[in-house]
Amino acid sequence: MAHYDLNIEGNKYGLLTVLWRSAQGFRTFVCVCSCGELRNVSIYSLFRGTKACGCTRIAANKMRTTHGLANHPLKSTYFNMLRRCGNVDDLHYKDYGGRGIIVEDRWSNPINGMINFFSDMGVKPSNCHTLDRIDNNGNYCKENCRWATHAEQHRNKRNNVLYLFNGDVYTQQEMQRKLNLSVGTLYYARKHGKPLPEGVTLKSEQ
Repeated sequence: MAHYDLNIEGNKYGLLTVLWRSAQGFRTFVCVCSCGELRNVSIYSLFRGTKACGCTRIAANKMRTTHGLANHPLKSTYFNMLRRCGNVDDLHYKDYGGRGIIVEDRWSNPINGMINFFSDMGVKPSNCHTLDRIDNNGNYCKENCRWATHAEQHRNKRNNVLYLFNGDVYTQQEMQRKLNLSVGTLYYARKHGKPLPEGVTLKSEQ
């Protein structure tokens, strides 16, 4: 049986805040959701992904009916974002929620989070644009999100090596194309401590 730290009063899990241990069982806790509802939740559920009392689903259904959002073009983008950060069973959770990345309250709020997201992000410039975080280690929020093309997102990957040349920033592939270098030239130079082409520096060295 997995061992869990039972001293979790005051901890927050998604929209749930742990208040006290429940009379229903040693490993069950009374939690208050951000919507105001109280729920008895087992510690197993808290640690394995339960992040709300059910109000998120109810509110989403209500918004679809009240505000006509059922066919909104950003609906799938919005719910995919929530799943990546809050559902441990999501294929991409390890790269988002698993790294501590969250959807901040203005967008995750079960009452009007979806509407705030649509309002803040506006329409996508084109079908080639997708939701991107400016700081790859930052949360999903208005200040850290933009619509970006695949090329722009590739440049923003956290494992990218970036180069400076004549004041501009390039990925490794872009730099090799710019200078008409053979594939692997820059990687070989970095790996073996060889000098980079004249005028080229690693961005991390600046």
